[in-house]
Amino acid sequence: MENASKINLFIIDDHQLVVDGLSSLLNNEERFALVGFCNQPKEVMAMLEERQVDILLTDINMPEMSGVELTRNVKKRFPQIKVLALSMYGERQVIKEMIDAGVSGYILKNTGKKELVEALDKLASGHTFFGDEVTQELMKSFKGNEDESHLTNREVR
Repeated sequence: MENASKINLFIIDDHQLVVDGLSSLLNNEERFALVGFCNQPKEVMAMLEERQVDILLTDINMPEMSGVELTRNVKKRFPQIKVLALSMYGERQVIKEMIDAGVSGYILKNTGKKELVEALDKLASGHTFFGDEVTQELMKSFKGNEDESHLTNREVR
């Protein structure tokens, strides 16, 4: 398979073990090419200038710059790059902030290789992808969840 037909990936995570793990997981997937990685969010923009990147895999909670801010910057300067958020955090507010920033997909770091590859394939084909746990959390926003109401029964009446 020629490199031009591969899906070019770039990984940003402040933990090198995560970068190495993702690289190892995707190493045998012929349709993907890891074209770069970085542990410092502030260095990513310059590195993206030098590479042809289709999908950026980013952590959210990083020092110096959050994944939210990084995603906003990437989407502003490189709108063609799809961003897949990888996070330990599945809270609705964090997910919403990433969606507002322009993320194309969001999966939790406890996911397996199968879901990661599925997410990358979906993004590469122009679709969005949100992991099962992420989707379940988002669905709570659309349900009338009385448990999360900030009004007391007396205030509702």
